[in-house]
Amino acid sequence: MKLSKAGEALGPQPCDERRRSIFRWVAAVAGFGLLPQIVRSAVSREAAVPAVRVLRADEDGRLAVVRAAEGMSGTCRIRVCGAASSLPFALEAHYGDRNTHRFWHAWREPDGVMAQSHHAAVTCHAQSDGLRMSVRSGAKKVPVTIPAESGRYVLAIDTAGRGAMSIASYRLREPGGDCREYALACRSTQAAAGFSYVVLTVELLAA
Repeated sequence: MKLSKAGEALGPQPCDERRRSIFRWVAAVAGFGLLPQIVRSAVSREAAVPAVRVLRADEDGRLAVVRAAEGMSGTCRIRVCGAASSLPFALEAHYGDRNTHRFWHAWREPDGVMAQSHHAAVTCHAQSDGLRMSVRSGAKKVPVTIPAESGRYVLAIDTAGRGAMSIASYRLREPGGDCREYALACRSTQAAAGFSYVVLTVELLAA
């Protein structure tokens, strides 16, 4: 603020007001310039290609990575019996080369809370290399194959682009008490798994 010769404070000067207007204009232009980058960053996080690992659980709930599909041709029933999700994704069963059926999905409610569809079962025919499925997140889809053998399987899903997930310290916890679903928990602390997953049971109906 400038002072008069008598030491009295003067009001805003025209040059000061013009300078402030220029600063505000430059800041606004810079902000608009950052918008595309911010939008691209948000979209890339939401639409990241899911990283999926197929795991098999033994009788004690210990997990092992399924390296390759196995089993035999036949009709199988696949049932979702447990899930945890932090980002939206869906499961699709493949019927032949073109037909698919979305039988489970998780989505985000307007208030931000994650919701899941009912745990319905789907019956499909297994090829010689196993049961073909897909994990879809937005427009991104990752094909997965589950062994055509009766058992419990886990799809460990990362839709945030964080890379491979460590599963050595987790085990599949049996339903108990009021809980009717399988869940992944830390073997030492029993804490819930820190990544999204779906637990599936496969029942071989006919070879």
